[in-house]
Amino acid sequence: MPNAMRHPRALRAARAGEAGIVLIQVIAFSIVLAMITFALVSLSISEYATANSADRGMRALYIADAAVERAIAVLRADTNWNDGVGADKNANNATWQPLWDQFQAGGAGNAVSQTYPAGGGGSSGLYSLYVKRPGAGTYNPADNIWVRAIGQAGKGMRSIEILLHRLTPLDFSVYSAQSYQVSSGGGNVTMHGSAYFYQDLGLKAVKTGVYNDRQILSTDAAPYTNQLYVKGTLDMSTGNPTVGTLTQPMYGVHAGTLNLKGGTGSIHTLELDNVIPNIPYPSVSGYISSLLTNKTYGNVLSGPQTQLVVCTGSGPYTQTWSANVTFGSSYFFIPTQANAGCTNPPTTSADYMLIWDPGKSAPLQLNTAQQSTPVFIPGVVVINQNVSYTGVGTLVVQTTGGGTGLDTGSGQILASNPASYSNGQNPCGYPNPTTMPKTDLLAFVIAGNVTMQGSGTTCSQEQDVVIIAGASGTSTFTSSKKVNVYGVVITEQLDTTQNPDFYQMPDILQNVPGPVSTIATYNTTMPVVVWQWRELLN
Repeated sequence: MPNAMRHPRALRAARAGEAGIVLIQVIAFSIVLAMITFALVSLSISEYATANSADRGMRALYIADAAVERAIAVLRADTNWNDGVGADKNANNATWQPLWDQFQAGGAGNAVSQTYPAGGGGSSGLYSLYVKRPGAGTYNPADNIWVRAIGQAGKGMRSIEILLHRLTPLDFSVYSAQSYQVSSGGGNVTMHGSAYFYQDLGLKAVKTGVYNDRQILSTDAAPYTNQLYVKGTLDMSTGNPTVGTLTQPMYGVHAGTLNLKGGTGSIHTLELDNVIPNIPYPSVSGYISSLLTNKTYGNVLSGPQTQLVVCTGSGPYTQTWSANVTFGSSYFFIPTQANAGCTNPPTTSADYMLIWDPGKSAPLQLNTAQQSTPVFIPGVVVINQNVSYTGVGTLVVQTTGGGTGLDTGSGQILASNPASYSNGQNPCGYPNPTTMPKTDLLAFVIAGNVTMQGSGTTCSQEQDVVIIAGASGTSTFTSSKKVNVYGVVITEQLDTTQNPDFYQMPDILQNVPGPVSTIATYNTTMPVVVWQWRELLN
């Protein structure tokens, strides 16, 4: 019996020991499970925080992007970003200043810490908009401006910076308001740089094309950003035309419709679409009417504004009246309003608008100090010899009675250092072009037709000029023989059966005289485009 009674005690002891081990295992497992649970909870919290932070960051980016669109809308309504009026009233070219938003829900004011969306309640964020003008000597500040948009959502913040540019007819080496068809003659019409055609463009002759081989800014490095815009049909169905090349494709080709021979093989571009901004034709008649009504020209006109004062002789000078201006064999100068009687010689900038001295190598001397106001000519401009010029200025030609306001039949219009052969080739013996267009730039605003008569001789083909011609839809730019135009041609109709070449001049947008910039956007709203876009590190 004693042995029999000892076995159950031993069994109970063994079971008690096993129970202790199981308890320890359960406790250990519970601890491990608790640690795993804690880790998972911590990970979930961390992931939630990360996701929440990422969500706030994305919402902040969306808000900043929406703010950019608002800035574009506000600035589009401001026709000059360099006058300190309207959206740019706080702007300078050194520091970031708040955009002035006249359309804000709470009334006009600085676009800083504005709620977006306005009715979003607790889920709304904030945006701020700042602007800065381009630095001196870079972009034209009237039509270019830097914008910085900052979006905030909770603690999330994102920033975007853009360079906004206003497109005008001056952005192009050629702008034509009417359809233009190159389909006759040798067809050797070439356009070097950007071009805009408000209706159709037909490149259908033997050899013609548009090329991306000219800088927009003199600091640009290839590949350049020239583009072709055709609001109507780009027709390349016959001949042997080309747009861009394999090695120098266009930055963009934008056409309403295409009519091609053999597909798009003759179009070399980084982007091909049918999105064309609407760039209105300048109102020459409206600008001239405003000029005469407000008397904002720089020279002297008669009471009915049908003649201008011309000072002739060699001193003392004689006041003469004429409707026309003739660049020929006789010396003259056109005085400022302050020197209406031709009393003072043209030795100070306050006394003359331009001087014509045919005995000098550059006979036409434009008074750059007076470039903000034009010379108004009621009649026409007559050219009897080569017109080589220095300085910057604008001649507004009313072309009384209609017809041709400018005819270069007897000579060229040349900057003092001509623009051609700037790539090192110099068959005409010209010096390197060091003055055009920064210190030499002659612009004509013509209420009528323009005729440029070229030459079969290479060194007699160049014309260095900006032309804006308009006459109620009928103004025509006509070239005869071979003409190479360095500058800008803006016209209602092109007649170029004699095969001209158009060359874009680097930096011309930054250096056109004030009246040209004014007429390019006169009494109309131009489209704006984003030239540069980047996100900033916060």
